[in-house]
Amino acid sequence: MSPLENLLDYIDSYSPEANESSAAWYPRYTQTYEDIVKEPGAASSLEKLWAASDNSVASIRQGILSGDEYENAKDALASITAQIQASPSHATYSQALAEIESLKQKGIIKKRYVALLNRVFAALHPDKVTSTVIDDAFNKVARHLNKKFDLKLSLNGDWYERNTELKGALQNRLPLDYDPIRLNVALWNIYQDLEGKHKQKGIQENSKNTHAALASSSQPLNQILFGPPGTGKTFTTIERAVRAAEPSFTWANRDELKEKYQELIRKGRIRFVTFHQSFSYEDFVEGLTAHTDNGNLVYEKRLGIFRQIVKAAKEYQVSEVKDAATSFDKCWEAFLTELEDRNEGISIKTRRSNFTVTEVDANTIRFDKSQGQSVHTLSATTLEAVFNGDREIKGGLQPYYESLVRRLKEIGSKLNNKKVERQNYVLIIDEINRGNISRIFGELITLIEPSKRSGATEALEVTLPLTGDRFSVPDNLYIIGTMNTADRSLAGLDLALRRRFDFIEMPPLPKELKGITVEGIDVDKMLDVINRRITALLDKDHCIGHAYFIHLKDKSDIALSDLAEIFKQKIVPLLQEYFFEDWQRIRWVLNDQSKGSAHAFIVKDNAINFDELFPGDVQLNSRDRWRLNESAFEHATSYKQIYEVGSAE
Repeated sequence: MSPLENLLDYIDSYSPEANESSAAWYPRYTQTYEDIVKEPGAASSLEKLWAASDNSVASIRQGILSGDEYENAKDALASITAQIQASPSHATYSQALAEIESLKQKGIIKKRYVALLNRVFAALHPDKVTSTVIDDAFNKVARHLNKKFDLKLSLNGDWYERNTELKGALQNRLPLDYDPIRLNVALWNIYQDLEGKHKQKGIQENSKNTHAALASSSQPLNQILFGPPGTGKTFTTIERAVRAAEPSFTWANRDELKEKYQELIRKGRIRFVTFHQSFSYEDFVEGLTAHTDNGNLVYEKRLGIFRQIVKAAKEYQVSEVKDAATSFDKCWEAFLTELEDRNEGISIKTRRSNFTVTEVDANTIRFDKSQGQSVHTLSATTLEAVFNGDREIKGGLQPYYESLVRRLKEIGSKLNNKKVERQNYVLIIDEINRGNISRIFGELITLIEPSKRSGATEALEVTLPLTGDRFSVPDNLYIIGTMNTADRSLAGLDLALRRRFDFIEMPPLPKELKGITVEGIDVDKMLDVINRRITALLDKDHCIGHAYFIHLKDKSDIALSDLAEIFKQKIVPLLQEYFFEDWQRIRWVLNDQSKGSAHAFIVKDNAINFDELFPGDVQLNSRDRWRLNESAFEHATSYKQIYEVGSAE
């Protein structure tokens, strides 16, 4: 075997198909490249190049520009981008480094973002440089290939010089038409393998090993899976949620994964919420809820779903032996147990008098003063905030809260301490783009940033406007959102949200349907052609996902009626929605204009007699009316001719 064949086989063994994560990454990288090179100076392109932690070219977990840095440096970054696009050379790279250093010296940006600059080159010129943008990682790959295939590399100079040297040597020994993006993906996979982070395809036959390798890879704290309907976002969310909550968990099949997912939901470590137009900050963070108490209308402060999961995650943020006296839940539970055993209630001393807690009903603590006849109340939620030091009470109720907190800590001092192991929590937000993000998140939009989480070096804490509680978000809480791009494009999202989340595209993958045939109908080819037509007529955000057909893989005997059911119940209604019932364009997508009437899914409705219905001089813009041709769904030719343009029958 020649050296060229040796190298080609080796690179191909690390191709996108050899690794589950890169199989999805490769088309995203390609699409990002195609989108950016069309308009590198567009606002969306600049943001993806410089402000996204993961832009489908490379993920940069550390050293990413903050929102303020990006806004302040935007004009300079646009100029640097234009230079890189027009003249990819070592001189341009050196000049760009100097300009970034100048921005740092002026205080516009905080650091020399070298890896970020490297990624811009990788996005605009994948033929010249790799997407392995960290020096140490690139050096490891380059030295490995240099030694294994005697590439005779000097590997001197800066990142750009070493990259162009490696890419040039590889391109000289690979076929001329070898896709440079595919090569970049393979080079990253080689680095991952050298680091022991995943194995080659030949080692991936045992699916449990595959998932163990995937589980060891880190996940972003904030991520959004986006794509058209039916691309497997929900399917993937389950896997990502389990991997985030239990990084060491492995599974042999999908059933084991789903069982673990349900177990984590039951334990409260994975929670789920769906955003919609009426969803509010009060639902998500905190708000007021009204109820009657002894005939009186009472407003009670209520924790939203996000505050609830933050509270749970903070309990398990650090592996430690917890002093029971510092755990509100433990102290409160012991207090309630004591209250159940005392019919007369629990007497608590204040500095000047005493009061008796007589009853606890949900969030309401009822107590009697030593003087007077009326019943008074405290809030259990407020009590917890005071206990944890998140709120200060001033006014008439201050001595009651402080005395009750003192009593709780006395009870806690007699309880056994508990060893706690760090655990991750996950909040899944379905349809995240359907809510009013600015209104729902409020101040959380800053707190969820990885660098601002409690436990990070630049942790932030805010005072919530309603309760006055001090609040922060722990670094063991993962947020996974899903977004249907057919409902709202990515460009329409709040810019602040886009900077704080890693966006992971979930495109349709017709190749997932490879091998599915129904009476000679090539399902993957059919879907690919349909999506290419939709992209031409609308955009890629309105494509049709492979998940609509994926269940056919599990059927041992696929009937034409199965495909007909999918088209009638899913595909045609989806096209009606996409094209606002413009039947002419729907016919183009299905290639009905090239078919005989017997095999066209949509045909003219000739049953309407316009002259009879509208006598006289009535001018109609169009007399074409359309209907579904039910019989066409029963013929294999109707589906074949979607992608096979031949003579009409």
